[in-house]
Amino acid sequence: MAQPRMNVALGDGSAVLSLLPGSGAEGSVTLTPGQLLELIGALGAARARLVGDLPPDAKERGLEATGVQAVVAPAWIVRPEALTEGSMLAFAHPAFGTVGFVLAAAEVRKMVSALTSHLGMVHSGEVGEARN
Repeated sequence: MAQPRMNVALGDGSAVLSLLPGSGAEGSVTLTPGQLLELIGALGAARARLVGDLPPDAKERGLEATGVQAVVAPAWIVRPEALTEGSMLAFAHPAFGTVGFVLAAAEVRKMVSALTSHLGMVHSGEVGEARN
C-alpha cells in the first residue's frame, strides 16, 4: 500500500492540510470550512478537465470500479431542465457540498424505471415515501 502524501487534521473550527515527506512538497495550510469546500470544488473542476478526455467506456468503467461515498437521506431537489427537456437533480453531500447533474428525458425514464423496480423489491423494514 502506498504511503500517504498528505494528512488532514481537524483543528478548532478548521482543517489543517499538511504535505508529508514523499509528496514532493512541504508545508501546511489551515482552512476554514468555506475555504475547504472552495478547494474541494477547485480540485473537482481540475479533475473533471483531466478526465474529460477519457473515452465514454472508460468513464463508465470508472463508475463501476470507484467506491461511492453514499449519503443516507440527504436533502435533495429535482427540477425540470428546459434545455434538455429532462431534469436537474441536486443533493447536499456533507463532504462535497451541493452536487447536481442534468439528465435528458430518456435517462430520466430509465432512472424512474429502475427506482420503481427497487420499490417493488422486498426490503427489510418499511419502504418510505420519497421526501425532500
